[in-house]
Amino acid sequence: MNKHELILPNEWLVHAVEINLLAYNSSREGYQDLLFLFATDKDGTAHEFTVTAPAMRYVAMEAYNALKTGSVDEVVLRITDIDNHLYALYI
Repeated sequence: MNKHELILPNEWLVHAVEINLLAYNSSREGYQDLLFLFATDKDGTAHEFTVTAPAMRYVAMEAYNALKTGSVDEVVLRITDIDNHLYALYI
């Protein structure tokens, strides 16, 4: 598959969104906030994503807040990934 070819979205079940406020990113100098999203696809395979784009970080934070407050037990997302990074995230 071409590295830049989009993978069709699947249904993913988010189990947790972890916030690492002082995670070192070697691609940039210094420290930056990172969001990690842990999800299971419809076939039961677990995946971990690093959420980087501002709009996707916002949606991931909404999912995190909903899970943390207990207002929902699960969050169903539609995700397309490239190189195991979150490329597009929709609720």
